[in-house]
Amino acid sequence: MKRSYAILVLLAAIVMGSQLTSCTKCDDTAQKAAELATQNKAICQKSVDAMNNNNLALLDSIFVADYIEHTPDPSVQATGLAGLKESYQMMLTAYPDVKIEVLSTVAEGDKVVLHMRFAGTNTGPMGPMPATGKPVKADGVEIFVVKNGKITEHWAVYDSMTMMMQMGFEVVPAAADSAASDSAAH
Repeated sequence: MKRSYAILVLLAAIVMGSQLTSCTKCDDTAQKAAELATQNKAICQKSVDAMNNNNLALLDSIFVADYIEHTPDPSVQATGLAGLKESYQMMLTAYPDVKIEVLSTVAEGDKVVLHMRFAGTNTGPMGPMPATGKPVKADGVEIFVVKNGKITEHWAVYDSMTMMMQMGFEVVPAAADSAASDSAAH
């Protein structure tokens, strides 16, 4: 009986030891994932810093040359990094005092999501829109894909309606705009 008990204790120790080894591997994987998330968040923060500090040269070190913009500005003709620089320059011309505040950040795998607040004074033209001299503030969400330490893809959604209204533009739905044109013609 004592021998059977000793064998059971030995088997239990072996099983528990293998589970502890497995947990250590899980901890290592979780630690690596956390480190990658921290690194990727820092890279995406640099894109915000580039805009806030009017430092477009910084973009070369954080974006791949052929990165993909999934929400391109229709007035920007170039693609990849060149298009990004053109878009940033247009924004800095329109809002020279721009400040983007990161409100929250989430990262998992190669994806980083930033919830941000854009603020600036529209003192320069923005593509075909003339300067209004008015301050704007609006929230937005940007999603980045980061691979091998560089941003490869990007999506952005901002509260453009709020920005347009703050700049004094009248926002009229297309159907209402065409109905107004029809009634003015009669």
